[in-house]
Amino acid sequence: MSSLKDAKYEPFEVEKFTQAQWEEVTRYHNEVQAWLSPELPEKSVEAIKQIYTFKDPRRDVHRVMAWDGSREKMYGAGGLYTSSTKDPKHEENKHIGTIRITIREPYRRQKVATNILRQLARKAKELGITTLQGNAGLESGKAFCRKYGAKVAARAFLSRMKIEDVDFDMVNQWRKEGEKKAEGVVLERYSTIPEEHIDEFISLTTELDELEREIARDSGEEESVEGHFVLDAESYYHHARESAKRGEETVIILSREPDGGYSGMTLVDYNRQTEPGKVRQGLTGVRKAYQGRGIGKWLKAEMLAFLKEHYPGMTEIDTGNATTNAPMLSINRRLGFQTIRDDETFKIGVDELLERLGSA
Repeated sequence: MSSLKDAKYEPFEVEKFTQAQWEEVTRYHNEVQAWLSPELPEKSVEAIKQIYTFKDPRRDVHRVMAWDGSREKMYGAGGLYTSSTKDPKHEENKHIGTIRITIREPYRRQKVATNILRQLARKAKELGITTLQGNAGLESGKAFCRKYGAKVAARAFLSRMKIEDVDFDMVNQWRKEGEKKAEGVVLERYSTIPEEHIDEFISLTTELDELEREIARDSGEEESVEGHFVLDAESYYHHARESAKRGEETVIILSREPDGGYSGMTLVDYNRQTEPGKVRQGLTGVRKAYQGRGIGKWLKAEMLAFLKEHYPGMTEIDTGNATTNAPMLSINRRLGFQTIRDDETFKIGVDELLERLGSA
């Protein structure tokens, strides 16, 4: 094990990395992936470069890396994600920072995470951020958050469904029932939303996001996560282009009502190159005014039928759901999703965190 006495905590400046450093970052990333998703194959240096150089126009990123004295060995890394001036909800989000920290197992409990957190908290203070939030899935990460006084703001389940376990007779029955109960509704499928539909798509995703937040607030079980990041046309098409460069394929299915408006949607991503066999389920939901007609089940069933036909290499689907979203949890459990991890989102004020961290 390398000595940590000479550890250097520096900004993550990818444009200055040597090839050897990119190779070390790749080894580090693959170790992190092995903790969280051990079923996935290791990623290449080029795939890692694409991940770390991706820029979401709605967010600014400030990263810190912990290196040994020679900058040849990484101990860990952290990032502070903040609202950029291009964020449509910048005024609402500008006081919030999201933090993510990962530490290699041999260097945990040796103040590496604490030192990274202190640098990120100081950066947040400098930027005028007043609230910090972060997600933890491993028990060690949850304990670290509690150690410094962060409170749980939300909980979510990461669930997985094996395709071999899916009851496709039930899936096809849901498709028939949905078409019958939601009379006049038609389903549309896209890989990228056409420009003529982008405004109504953005309106739908914004309303579904707010609906999920409303359910969480009404549950009264936990503090509310702050921030409201929504799509706009620029960020949507930017993300679509960058995802395509990384080899990701997206399938979006939307339900259109007889009055011409969208009532619901479901979305998945698939990367045959870097995550063969795994489909990642994205946003699924139905507008409140159109619930109770089986549209959510229909959308999920239609997506599964499409994936079975067009993605024969698919072996499993991962999805995340807030613990307060009972209707979607019910649908997923009936389909066969099993919880594999319980994630928690923590929240703390910047000033409180800095006081707890001290000045060391």
